Amino acid sequence: LLLLALLCAVNYYIARNLYKGIKAKFSGFKFWILLVFFVVMTVIMLAGLLISSLSIPVFVKDTLGIIGACWMGAFLYLLFYTVQADVLTLIFRLFKLKFIKHSLYRFILSVVIVVCTVLTSAYGIYHARDIKHISYEIKLADKVDVSDMNIVMISDVHLGAVGSESRLEDIVSEINSLNPD
Repeated sequence: LLLLALLCAVNYYIARNLYKGIKAKFSGFKFWILLVFFVVMTVIMLAGLLISSLSIPVFVKDTLGIIGACWMGAFLYLLFYTVQADVLTLIFRLFKLKFIKHSLYRFILSVVIVVCTVLTSAYGIYHARDIKHISYEIKLADKVDVSDMNIVMISDVHLGAVGSESRLEDIVSEINSLNPD
């Protein structure tokens, strides 16, 4: 319950900050619309995480899993960039910069938060399947000969809700193609 309360508070925090920027340019926009969007997406995210043991159609599980995983990433980036924007605003306030009181500042800040979130998420999605091969020559004590040995190390595979099985199969195939000892 504590984690759920924290999740609700973070949803409110992000939605409220974005709303301040949206309201600066679109005064008729209602806060509850943004808050409902955040709540619905977070419920989908939680459902995607919790339904793996339920007997529901695979299509529904996969759809909720993909939407939930994408929202989880976007949500975390929104939180990250919103906190950064608040810290920047606090610094500007400490220096008594007057432009932070202007509605255009709030709007630009909200746009920057959303754009940075979208770009960071897109970058991550694009590069998630990019397996990098880096070769190292390892020298050991002079009596040990490992010159014919092929060692493969793998890290940071980031398996999750989106395409993990096929991604894992691709990773195993690539590793096997390197003929490791």
